[in-house]
Amino acid sequence: MDEFIPKDRADVPIYNALKTNNLKQALKLVEKRIAKKRTEHLEALKIYIRSRSPVVADKDAVLVALEELVAKKSVLEDLDDIDLYDDALAHVLPNSGENWARIIGELRWQSVKAAPKNEDLALKCFEACLSKDDLEHTQQIASSLEKSFSNKHQYIFWNITALFLRSISQDLPEDKRSLWGRLSLLQINKLATATAQAGDTKALPVRAIQTPQELLLLHRILTTHGKLEDRLSYLQDPYLGPESTVAKGDWELWRDKLKLMENAGKWQELLEITRVLVRRARTKDEKGEIVEARMADWVVWNAYLRSSRELQHDQWVEEVSTEIDAHLDPASGVDKTWRRTASLARLTLIFEGRPAGIKSNGAQKFDRVAPIVHFLQQYGKATTAYIDLRVFVQVLEEDERGNLRKILRSSLVKRTEQKDANNKVEAILDLGPGLKTFDSITRHVNAYKLVYLLESSLPEYQNSTKDSNSVFPIYSKSTLEKLAKEILTAYSSAISNDESITKSLLVTDRHPADDLCVLTAMCLMKLSISHQDGTSKSLQDPSVSYLLQAAMLLESAWPRSKSNFQISLLLVRLYSWLGCGSLAAQAYQRLGLKGIQLDTLSYSLVDRISSFHPHPFTHHLDHSKDLRTPIHYLQKQQKVYRNAAGQLTQNSWRAFENGNYNSIFQFKEFSDTLSRTASAVTSVVETKKISRLLEPDVSLIETPCGNDILPKNPELLEKFPDTNDYETYPNFETTQRPPFEKLSRFTPGPSNFRCRMNLMIENLKTVPDKTSSIEAKNTAWLMFKKQVYPIFQKLIDSEKEEAERQLTTSEQSALKAYSVLAHITNAAFDSECWKQTTFQSEIDHYNDLLIEILDEQMTIIGAIPESMPAIWKTLHEIYSAHELGSTILQFHGYLTTTPKSPSSSSKEKDAKNAQSPLIGKVISDKSKGKADELLKNVTEKSKDVKNGLEESGWIDRVLDGLLQSERENEGGEMAVGEQLKRAIGEDFLEEWAGLVIESWRESVIGFSYLKERK
Repeated sequence: MDEFIPKDRADVPIYNALKTNNLKQALKLVEKRIAKKRTEHLEALKIYIRSRSPVVADKDAVLVALEELVAKKSVLEDLDDIDLYDDALAHVLPNSGENWARIIGELRWQSVKAAPKNEDLALKCFEACLSKDDLEHTQQIASSLEKSFSNKHQYIFWNITALFLRSISQDLPEDKRSLWGRLSLLQINKLATATAQAGDTKALPVRAIQTPQELLLLHRILTTHGKLEDRLSYLQDPYLGPESTVAKGDWELWRDKLKLMENAGKWQELLEITRVLVRRARTKDEKGEIVEARMADWVVWNAYLRSSRELQHDQWVEEVSTEIDAHLDPASGVDKTWRRTASLARLTLIFEGRPAGIKSNGAQKFDRVAPIVHFLQQYGKATTAYIDLRVFVQVLEEDERGNLRKILRSSLVKRTEQKDANNKVEAILDLGPGLKTFDSITRHVNAYKLVYLLESSLPEYQNSTKDSNSVFPIYSKSTLEKLAKEILTAYSSAISNDESITKSLLVTDRHPADDLCVLTAMCLMKLSISHQDGTSKSLQDPSVSYLLQAAMLLESAWPRSKSNFQISLLLVRLYSWLGCGSLAAQAYQRLGLKGIQLDTLSYSLVDRISSFHPHPFTHHLDHSKDLRTPIHYLQKQQKVYRNAAGQLTQNSWRAFENGNYNSIFQFKEFSDTLSRTASAVTSVVETKKISRLLEPDVSLIETPCGNDILPKNPELLEKFPDTNDYETYPNFETTQRPPFEKLSRFTPGPSNFRCRMNLMIENLKTVPDKTSSIEAKNTAWLMFKKQVYPIFQKLIDSEKEEAERQLTTSEQSALKAYSVLAHITNAAFDSECWKQTTFQSEIDHYNDLLIEILDEQMTIIGAIPESMPAIWKTLHEIYSAHELGSTILQFHGYLTTTPKSPSSSSKEKDAKNAQSPLIGKVISDKSKGKADELLKNVTEKSKDVKNGLEESGWIDRVLDGLLQSERENEGGEMAVGEQLKRAIGEDFLEEWAGLVIESWRESVIGFSYLKERK
């Protein structure tokens, strides 16, 4: 309100009263002014003042007044008055949504409709409606602008764009969407025809396509509502295609054209087009410069190769091979980046079994190893070389893999100057002058990655496919340990004398040897997984020892390469796995996530954080005094979603202004996705769980904990887009198997099923919320019963395998309990159930199930070893059991008290209250006793674990765990632990071990919140 300037000197006292929040005085003054002379502005001001009142009656009156304005189809000439009503509605209904479009959107449209020639008014109303996603009035205003200012080209496309936006809106029924889609297609087809008919002229008519963005809009509409043939026809048109004057060489149009021709199977035409494009990519202009190098993009090469393959003629093979040679010719002038692309085309041709000069009759077996080695020799100093070669290496035959492995091994042996009498293969691959320069280190890194692929990843994949009963990949422990030691040795050598390298690195650069460290850690993590059997009882168990080694190695590498996000991501996972909450948070902070990264990478820490580290972090590596809490991270993430809405609408308006129509739909798609991502759901659910534990007296019904970032009734949605970034994790595995991020999960990852279950369970938990009123509880139950309950039970019954795959053991057990609680509560409030003779037997059956589940939970808690620190599994099981036991007791308390029946009918209320004694028995005393016993066991176990960490000698235990394999192997080789000790130094080991112990002790501080609930 401070932004408004009084229109009349007499209004100044009113505005001064509003600035001091003296609403009573402001209302008195405005009513006095209205009594003298009623104006639209004073009426709007009065409504605005009343909307700021905390009195509910005043807010209701404001809503009624606004509804009356719409019903009367009032036309407000002054935009400031509409803005006052807009602010008034925002005070009454903060998240107005549909109400905004129905009230304010309609007022803005009526104003534009009454003054169609007022361009400034129309533009401001258009922007306002667009910002509120009011597509109906946005399109109506755009249509008015097009008609009123027919000489302005941009308004034609504003209207078409708005029509298309309506056609893809999920808020409209299918028939309406189809109607708007046909209209947008009809209009833009007319414009395309006008462009084609005008020819290649500099002065196209107003009603014609004139820019690349307008062409992209044409194809976007055709993709949704048109035909493939029409798109191809336009792309091949000389006045509408990618080489037309209008297109201005837009690369996206070229990509679309090639892709569509592939889909349509037009191989001869595709071959002719791509042949020309790749030649143009090496053709020099009059100045001797190559100006169309981008035409050698891999998209073009791939289409060229595929079309020649589909035509199945040796002539085309010869032609493609000749063109590749021309690009690889050093005298061609082609940049090394594009020569690399041509080299990949050469490899693709060879691996398709079609090398030039040999008939493709299948009788000849081609040498496919030499081209790989040649490529590695040429481009091995590029960090992308391994990714380029992986797809080819993984399809080699067994003997070919053996030959390549020998070549790589001989090259690596040459580096260490070791001799092997049995090795007769010459080192034809030169990796450079040892591990001394940036390029030579990168070459060695790529070689080791290929060795890892050949000796570990591919054999693991093959063994797993042979054993159909194998749940996890079948790892070769001896191979992994051998690789870990070899690569660790290379890493130690690379960093032992790297001053010349580190001096040249910028703060944002990564050390060239980082991937050797990462690869070693990955081998150690796999070794840990291979030893896991769920019974680890000490830090000396290999499943824990290897994790400690991997974490320590990565932690020692981080100061040398602080910008390496892969090191930090692995540390977040390792520290979480080990139960070191504060160290995991510290590694997470190092990532420096901003903006959308808080949606795509937050899962690395906050997923299930309520059962890992719900309490504030009090221990940090940097000794920060800022006691950050998990809630802080979750709120920071939720802020991204709230800010994104405003930023995206603002960007959409700018895109309209600048004619960037393709961006508008990208913003729209992004906004729709961001409003319901799996990460957004996780942030809301985890916030509620933590709040319920740390602040049990705060009502979660009154404190939404982030519900505003989700769509209305999100528990009814079927799909939650998984926008999590799994590709950022290091991955040197074969593409034929899951990536390392998935292989290294110690708990099931995010999933659509878990999102749905969590939302429904949270909805159920609002029913017995002791901090809420009876009316709020009854409303919550009615919502659950009518909309969620049927879906909840159906989903549980139909997705049992999904539950086993996507949930932990504790979560599976808890899900069964919540299902039983839903059945019991439904029976308690359903008078028809009470009349059935089987009612009591069904209740007894539900209680038996509940007791059985509680026994399962007590078994889980009883199996937790006290000799181990609280690793993630321990923390998760303890917090999960406490949450379940507390929820059961809350339901018992809620259903035992004489309830007010959640029904709108007074007769039904009387009937149900008459049966209240039955309600008091739905959760038996025995079930309650079991829940009490579970909470008691949780309290005792948490104390035992906590007390165990207070004992002395933990640093020695951690060091023993790190060096558990310090003894030499049978062959006399040094073990990994001893190598780490020598490479990193004892001082670092002891300091790091102390930090780990402090983090373990800090993690169990949260146990103080676990209290037996009455």
